[in-house]
Amino acid sequence: MLLIDLLNNGIYDDARVITGHKGLTREVQTVNIMDCPDIIRFLRPNELLLTNGYFMKQQPEVFIHLIRDMQRLRCSGLAIKTKRFELPIPDEILHEANRIEFPIIEISDVCLSLGEILQRSTSVILNNKSDELQYALSIHKKFSEMIMRGKGISGIIQSLSKLLSSPVILLNNKWKTIASTNQNANITELTAAAVSALHGLSDTSSPTSLCLIDSSLRERSCMLVYPVKTYRHEGYLLSTSLEWS
Repeated sequence: MLLIDLLNNGIYDDARVITGHKGLTREVQTVNIMDCPDIIRFLRPNELLLTNGYFMKQQPEVFIHLIRDMQRLRCSGLAIKTKRFELPIPDEILHEANRIEFPIIEISDVCLSLGEILQRSTSVILNNKSDELQYALSIHKKFSEMIMRGKGISGIIQSLSKLLSSPVILLNNKWKTIASTNQNANITELTAAAVSALHGLSDTSSPTSLCLIDSSLRERSCMLVYPVKTYRHEGYLLSTSLEWS
């Protein structure tokens, strides 16, 4: 789930994001408690760290290195009880975290221990994963039934487009269009531009996002590209949205 969604839970009613607000859309999969100088060795990507900051009080020079290391590791953010050990956060730290869009959350006023915050946050994350799994299973069942009824690729693409509320294009592994929800000139040109951009990438074996800009029309198209694989690479699924600048 997204960090901002976790923070909107009642657990964090008295928490306050003090810097790195643009990073609140980071994904958070796990929560950890740690309070030691070599903490980075025990952290994982998409993990929110809860701490009292005791080791930062003793060794303030490690604070900025921790922020940068967590950023490189793609951690979700840092939630800290600064009042526990009267830990000041220097402006240098606040500016750096804001620059790299790394969220720091003040949780001194949350009337729960770090252990209770960890337990309740983990429960929220697991419940969210359960909901996502149920939704995925229902979608899988729907499309499986469509295939069994012989709806064909075009019918599946149309249903997928309605589900995503955006145009969808299916390409084969030679970049040729197999099916599309729209056949107008704009979508054709957009598909050609996307294919041209993808040809310039060294690796298209994993999901990719593109931003295509038409300066003359002042349009920006954001596109997600998903490789389609079975026992071999079959093609690509493109989903796009159009925005006006």
